[in-house]
Amino acid sequence: MQSQGKKLLAVSMIFAVALVYRLIYIHQFSQYPIFSSLDIDQEYYHFWAKRIAAGDLMSGTEVFEMTPLYAYMLGFFYKFISTDIFTLKVAQSVAGSISAVMIFFLAGRVFKSFAIAVVAGGMAAMYAPFVHYDNMVMKSFLTVFFSVASLIFLYRGEERGSLLDALFAGASIGLLALVRENAILLIAGVVIWFIFRFPAREAAKSSGVFLAGFFLVMSPVAIRNYVVSGDIVLNTAGGGEVFYIGNNPEADGTYKAPPFLKTLHPFKEHEEFRSEAQRLTGRVLTRKESSDFWFGQGLDFIKANPGQFTWLVYRKFVMFWNFYERPDNLNFYFMKTLASSLNYGITYGVLAPLGILGIFLSLRDWRKNSLLYIFLLTYLASMLLVFNFARFRIPIVPVIMLWAAFSLVWFYHKAAVRDWKKVGAAIGVLALLFIGVNCRFDGVRPYTDFFDTEYHKMGKAYLQLDRLKEARENYEALIRVNPSNVFGYAGLARVAMKENRNEDAVAELEKGLGVEPQNAGLYMLLATAYNNLGQTEKAQGALNVAFRLGQGG
Repeated sequence: MQSQGKKLLAVSMIFAVALVYRLIYIHQFSQYPIFSSLDIDQEYYHFWAKRIAAGDLMSGTEVFEMTPLYAYMLGFFYKFISTDIFTLKVAQSVAGSISAVMIFFLAGRVFKSFAIAVVAGGMAAMYAPFVHYDNMVMKSFLTVFFSVASLIFLYRGEERGSLLDALFAGASIGLLALVRENAILLIAGVVIWFIFRFPAREAAKSSGVFLAGFFLVMSPVAIRNYVVSGDIVLNTAGGGEVFYIGNNPEADGTYKAPPFLKTLHPFKEHEEFRSEAQRLTGRVLTRKESSDFWFGQGLDFIKANPGQFTWLVYRKFVMFWNFYERPDNLNFYFMKTLASSLNYGITYGVLAPLGILGIFLSLRDWRKNSLLYIFLLTYLASMLLVFNFARFRIPIVPVIMLWAAFSLVWFYHKAAVRDWKKVGAAIGVLALLFIGVNCRFDGVRPYTDFFDTEYHKMGKAYLQLDRLKEARENYEALIRVNPSNVFGYAGLARVAMKENRNEDAVAELEKGLGVEPQNAGLYMLLATAYNNLGQTEKAQGALNVAFRLGQGG
């Protein structure tokens, strides 16, 4: 590494570029109502944090169903700093910028190269998906911070022979597991690395201290879960459900909800899983018992269908390396249409080919880099056991980023000595990797797939603000991208009723019922529209159908 002056300049530049990029995105994003109109997991964590801030420190009387660390950090922020979403996102962007600086330090420690460190830090500063996730009321930005922190402590501990660093590394992975539950598998990977890298006595001591740090962080959650429920649960009771979604007869490697889930919202989803488990077992179940049941169902599927399970693992592996940022709470590609700054950042489609190439280019130092290999393989294995969302791979992106930076610096050095044969061969491999990573797996259409969901969120948010023109435009756009999504017709009907155009509302609802004739919600809206028109008999008839369908559902 270089002098302290150059290092300080690099750190300052990386932090400044990262923060300015994020603030530009915040400015653009804040022009739209979905900036602060929260939905799905964002809404779940927002209300959970508000309960904590209001004094509910135990967070209910049952085992946690979702990882709790972000909710408590958010509750602290709401209580002592601000409940303003803009302020929160600025704070998270500062944290994301610090993570970019940490990636600079990690790269320098791993490769002993100032150039690689600067490139890796610069990539982190300008990585568009990091910017996207930093500005959601979600836990994803924390996963980058804690995964990088754990690696820094492990490498520093290796250099210094420090057990204190092993303790901090264990604590960091514990914190990571409290925001990304599948990361708990990294514990096994790190212990394997200790055994591989150190003499037996030293490996045993380091592993013991590392595990002590992990369980020290996890113990308050486990104690809380036991106190409120009597069940021994280390983290959450949602793991079995997630495992089952990834391993069942209808699974395809993505989030594909089982047919018994009706709401697809975290406020009710876990309880619907428990209700179905209770129906199948014929007895009342706790959250832990329900999770255990679904984990068992997933295992039974794997045992009975090894071929299909292998096919699922293959699909998940391909999706892990594919460019597509598979959405769940907020669509990355939709946000690129709203906030142009995202179009100027680095994306996974560029990063992954460079990272894969870097893995192979650095193989001659495989012993030195063994921790990165084990970290990647262990985390990848944890993802292959569940299902794919783009935010699930975010914790491991910094490792891929290190290898991508290695590749770029390798190209520079080889070009500097005019080793064109190696440069040409590497470019050929990189081109093949680029094609493979950026293929449209499953025929995905990034700029139309799932856009109907985002237009619905926008329409709903504008409707709540009585900005009816914008609401109508978004509901019309929803129907254009997906005419079979009845939320578009319902939304247009709501807009029409607010504008006292009840005949138009009836027409839109009839279109929706042509798509979903058994939709009770559409009949409820139809009853309201008829009532507004003074057609009480038709209103009562629509209401009767709505109640009948509602009871049937």
